[in-house]
Parts: sequence; C-alpha cells; structure tokens
Amino acid sequence: MTKNEMIEFINANPTCFLATSEGDQPHVRAIMTFRADESGVVFITGTGKDLNRQLLSNPKAELCYYSNEKGMQLRLSGSLEKSDDEALKNEIIEKFTFLKPVAEQEGLGALTVWRLPHGSAVVWSYESPTAPKKPFAF
Repeated sequence: MTKNEMIEFINANPTCFLATSEGDQPHVRAIMTFRADESGVVFITGTGKDLNRQLLSNPKAELCYYSNEKGMQLRLSGSLEKSDDEALKNEIIEKFTFLKPVAEQEGLGALTVWRLPHGSAVVWSYESPTAPKKPFAF
C-alpha cells in the first residue's frame, strides 16, 4: 500500500479504533478522523477527556481502520502531536457540527486537536489472512 492509498483508505473509512495506554492498562475507543493528508492523520477530542489526558502523558498510540467492504484493516502506530491551531479547530467544528455547542459554551480551549504525522503502518486482509506482516513507514 502506498501513502496515497493509505490516505484514500482512511478518508473513505474515517471511523477508527484508537488504542492508548495508562500505566499498564490499555484503552481502546472508536473515534472519527477529521482527515488524512500529506501532513498526517488528524482528529479532535475534548480537552477534559481521558483520551486527551492519556495522550498528554504518553503520545504513543495505535489507530486501526477497517473496511468490511474491502475486507481489510489498516493499523497505524506512532507518536501523536498536539495542536492548538484555532483555524484547524474551527474547520473541524464546521464538519463535525455536534461540536458547535461545546465550542460555543466552553470555548475552543475545550477541544484538542491531535495529529499522527508519521509512523509505521501494516495492512491485514481477508484475501491473505495468514500472510506475514509487512510494515511500511508513512
């Protein structure tokens, strides 16, 4: 899979499962990706949420995207970077309108943007379920 194919797959399947850790306890939750592009994978979370606190403590995470239609999953791992870019927050709020009341009531500081700019990726598919993993950098 090329980087462009990876970006296309993520944007076509924006819900992913994000794994973090806290101490020796893993935590996984579904999140919506805002976008994937040449600068990385971008999503937003509430500043007061456990997810945000866990990433501030340990920014290493794994994201797993899945397409039942293609019978394929894409796992990305690396260190996430926090962004306080208000223009980007506003852009995300325009797309994810359910966040508008949060921003209006609590301000943009109630939301934190995270980006996975690079890392390692691996693909798994129904087509070759027992094939050895072939990680690639992005």
